[in-house]
Amino acid sequence: MKDVNGDGLIDIFAVQSRRKDNIVSASVLLINQGDRTWTEDKSMMEYPTTMILTDADGDGIANEIMIIRGFCFPERDGPGVDPAYPEYGKYSDEVRKFCSSRPVGTTAIYKFNQTNQAMEEISTTYRDFKPGNKLQPPCCPHGSFDGNNGCSAISMISADLDNDMIADQIVLYIDKIVFYFSSDRPDDVLPIGRKYQGLVLDLPKYCKGENVRVLDLNNDGDINIIVMCSQPGAIAIYTQGSEEKQWDLQENCSGNNALGDINDRSLAFPDLHQLFDNEDCRKQEFKQMKRICKKFKETGSSSRSGAPGLTLVDLNNDGFTDAVVSHSFGYLRFFYNTPSELDRRNRYITFKLKENGIDNNVYGIGATLILTTVHNDGRERRQFREVSYHQHTSDSGYQDDRITFGLGIDYTPIKLAVMWPNGYRQVSFLSQWEFTGSLKPLEILDKSGEFKIPCLFNLCRCCVLLVRISS
Repeated sequence: MKDVNGDGLIDIFAVQSRRKDNIVSASVLLINQGDRTWTEDKSMMEYPTTMILTDADGDGIANEIMIIRGFCFPERDGPGVDPAYPEYGKYSDEVRKFCSSRPVGTTAIYKFNQTNQAMEEISTTYRDFKPGNKLQPPCCPHGSFDGNNGCSAISMISADLDNDMIADQIVLYIDKIVFYFSSDRPDDVLPIGRKYQGLVLDLPKYCKGENVRVLDLNNDGDINIIVMCSQPGAIAIYTQGSEEKQWDLQENCSGNNALGDINDRSLAFPDLHQLFDNEDCRKQEFKQMKRICKKFKETGSSSRSGAPGLTLVDLNNDGFTDAVVSHSFGYLRFFYNTPSELDRRNRYITFKLKENGIDNNVYGIGATLILTTVHNDGRERRQFREVSYHQHTSDSGYQDDRITFGLGIDYTPIKLAVMWPNGYRQVSFLSQWEFTGSLKPLEILDKSGEFKIPCLFNLCRCCVLLVRISS
């Protein structure tokens, strides 16, 4: 969900996958009309595997929608008649025309054009991309599933990894993580293509990527990258090394077992012998349970589906982010982040954005926060956050709307700059702040609507927005 046109109302882009038949049912942007009705904006139609709202062009405002494309041509052999689906015939002209400009695995970036009042693709466009197995990427023939074999990304997140206070993008594939650093590109150049891949990390062999998130695991002021694997009980955590592009795998949960049993496979699922040994599979209540029970009885196999969803949220309000992992079969697992005695000394500050719903959307989707802190010896340090979504992420999971910055033991926050989605920059000074040890977010109220200058004598087409420093 995102307010794409700056009217303060949340618009919707529901992710959908291709069909087997010739019906083009791509995701369409729905523009909120404010009266519980929605208008389709067909200038943005895609089959994404993952997407994010981010500052892709580096202008400081997170108002570009970055999409990694999934398969577009129908999920059957083609473009001729597939013997397995003769009723669908050949690929239709509509399918050919639509999908020829949307090859699987490519990146599309959209931005709202205020002049045309429609979404506009600002990334490289494609033409005449032909169907057929050999004309698709070699690892992604027709009939494959989205993301299988690494043909398309399956999760994405933004963060500032090179300390220039501009968003970088982290793109997760089934077998690797690809980094796009803003400092590697000229101004206005988009994070697309191998040329601007700043770093590629192969995932460990035990991990097939499913979700990627960023967090400050121990509130020391440095972020971690956490990858949830599709295999049950498998997770990979990376910490930044001494250089900006050095990320080290911490297979023991960042060195202090902060998330405890999150890697314990035995906790992910119940024991199938206890479930099914003396049970009639036909009496199982759910179809999936019947299927797993039947397979277990016939083969003795204990293999089960993996983990599709990851949520990072502070469950017990102690300032340290916890984790919730869901499974397609098995248990929903909750993991407390239990800091070491040393990490427990680290302080933190938490914010919550409150927009007015007129000048900006009420959830702050598209806002950028830069926190300035000062060390005991006088050194300043800045931290960056980008609000890409509210509550639900685009790849299964929930997002905590409280924005927490770790401070370590030696840093004190002095000011917070918020770039609201409409481009208004608001600064709040934090000289009166004191650490209490309880999670009570400071509410940052949107004041952009208070400082509009009315246009005089029709000399300007839109109003000027002043920057105000507020305490």
